[in-house]
Amino acid sequence: MIYSLEKYKQNLRIWNGQIYSYNKKVAVVSEKDATVYVLGWWSKTTTRHINYVANLIGYKTKPAPENLNIENWNPYSSGI
Repeated sequence: MIYSLEKYKQNLRIWNGQIYSYNKKVAVVSEKDATVYVLGWWSKTTTRHINYVANLIGYKTKPAPENLNIENWNPYSSGI
């Protein structure tokens, strides 16, 4: 299921624990450790999108570690 969020409904989507801003995967959500892992450095607007999702679900944000497996991302495991 793809979620479109009200505040940024045209440019922000969540699908299978992955956050997309402007159709680019920018972060992943880990239910296991209540963290949004940010996949690189992003513009001010995209960073605002990521923080919006994290605040909405009450999770912290962290840079994604290099060994994060995002190819087969499972939001219920840490992926590390």
